[in-house]
Amino acid sequence: MKRNQLIFCLSLVSLLLTWAGCANTEITANGTVASSRAKVIEPGPVSGDRVPDPNGDRFLEEVLKFREATADPAETRRVVLCIGSSSFRMWKAQEALPEYKVYNFGFGGSHFSDVNALWPELACPVQPRFVLIYEGDNDVADGKSVFQVYEDFLETMGRVQASYPKADVVIVPVKPSPTRVQYWDAAQKLNLVMFAYAEERPNVHLVTGIIEGLLDGEGNPIPSLYADGLHLNDKGYRIWNAAIREMLAGLE
Repeated sequence: MKRNQLIFCLSLVSLLLTWAGCANTEITANGTVASSRAKVIEPGPVSGDRVPDPNGDRFLEEVLKFREATADPAETRRVVLCIGSSSFRMWKAQEALPEYKVYNFGFGGSHFSDVNALWPELACPVQPRFVLIYEGDNDVADGKSVFQVYEDFLETMGRVQASYPKADVVIVPVKPSPTRVQYWDAAQKLNLVMFAYAEERPNVHLVTGIIEGLLDGEGNPIPSLYADGLHLNDKGYRIWNAAIREMLAGLE
């Protein structure tokens, strides 16, 4: 078994067992993990045939516009770099984080694989204090296995930490959404292994509080928090903003 597969297995099993010990959580007779705040999570295949990555060049024109971002010599605020898919692109990040200079490089319906393919075009003009990452949502919805997305995630983390070694990397977990409930089990598994990755590294962190705020008591996404069933509306982004702000404040 490859090292990444072994780490993935151990991380997922460990976290599922840990979660099983939490309040209102139990392991059912067939080995699944059930919680009052989440759907049942069923162990899935560790690997298998990779789903072909979409061509990252489909976003090239959009991403090339990020080159227009320049460093302002008069700017005294510390920098936040946001890299991710449309949930970042639609996020009013500068308004949410006014104490920072925000470079929001959110683009299209991107995957981790797109970030990796287009990495040279995603260069921040200054060294950021924080790098925020939001990917994985479209990856699992397009049929990629959790392990395939995890491998792409590892590549992204390697690129981020090599380019910005002094930055704290903040992972925003894949959010639940009404139009993608059929992919939520996979998204939860991805969130779990990303959390395990962050737990082992002092400068990598995963935001908590977003998912809990978007789910009702039955573990279902709250429709009134979404603009179109997929992307958050202003009410949803208020939950998102509060959780991210709390995370960044705690790291200062």
